[in-house]
Amino acid sequence: MHKNIHFVFFFLLTFQLIQAQQLQVSTTYAAQQGRVSEEITPSVHLKNNSNHTMELRWERIRNNMPSGWDAVVCDKQCYSTLIESRSFTLAPGESISDFRVSFRPNGVEGIGNVEIKIYGVKIPSNSVTVSLNGSAHSAASTSLASSSVPS
Repeated sequence: MHKNIHFVFFFLLTFQLIQAQQLQVSTTYAAQQGRVSEEITPSVHLKNNSNHTMELRWERIRNNMPSGWDAVVCDKQCYSTLIESRSFTLAPGESISDFRVSFRPNGVEGIGNVEIKIYGVKIPSNSVTVSLNGSAHSAASTSLASSSVPS
């Protein structure tokens, strides 16, 4: 009886460890700079390396942005700034080459950071946290910076 319980426990633990390695994330940190008048979209690449469909969920766990900024999260589609979490699936071998946060500075200079936790719906402890950062500057600050560089 104890052997059976140990075998089942070992099997479940092994399955969890294998499951954890089957979602590939290109990096846990991405950053992009841009102008205050445009969207700034740092992104990462997600891939299902398993032979079964993965049901995943993302949640915003941190939203640090200047007042006036908006940020939308995009997996296979983009969601309203009000959406804090969403589930999606990845078929075997399927990738999302542009999982991203689109920062919308709305004319305001600054730096924004959104941290997103991505995890398996059936195994929430199987997770990865991705930090996506955007930096927005005005055209005037860019020309001032370039004019102050000696020639």
